[in-house]
Amino acid sequence: MGARSRKTRRRRRDSHSILNLRAIFHDFLSRIAEPPKQHMLVGFTLTATLVLAGSLVWIAVSDLRTHQIPDLATVLIASIGMAQIVLGFVPSPLITLVLSALILIGLGWLSGLYWNRHGREALGLGDVKLLAAGTLVVGAERFWLMLLLASTGGLVAALLARRKRQDGIPFGPFIAYAILVTFMTSGPVP
Repeated sequence: MGARSRKTRRRRRDSHSILNLRAIFHDFLSRIAEPPKQHMLVGFTLTATLVLAGSLVWIAVSDLRTHQIPDLATVLIASIGMAQIVLGFVPSPLITLVLSALILIGLGWLSGLYWNRHGREALGLGDVKLLAAGTLVVGAERFWLMLLLASTGGLVAALLARRKRQDGIPFGPFIAYAILVTFMTSGPVP
């Protein structure tokens, strides 16, 4: 009888731990499904803005000096965009993810094609990755504004550089500026 009561107690304890795991899992799922609280939105926006601004300044300075965009800075920007998607701040997350992937694949392919045909770079891979990461941050709906701002700035700089007979300008600082302005004027969508 003693061995049987130990087995019964062990079964009860095991069933309680399974119930506890179910309760913990259910609590976890309910917290994910609920909309973000106001304090969470403010904290995320502040942190995201600081990390985003720092990364974009780093990109602009680095691209102006060396014509290279640091991968770590691009990863930080993409991480902010992914966090926004996970937290539900992006209105159409699937479209944003698909557009970002298409930018990365499509522009990367076109850039490589141009390189193979002309032997020089028109749009660097760092610029392509930055555009894709920026799309994650600003969302599919605001991608066109970001692209318009970056292209307008780059076009003005190219025209000014042509006057000075300067060959090639980095596009990264203009993309960085466009991401920051688009993000700051619209911010994450609650």
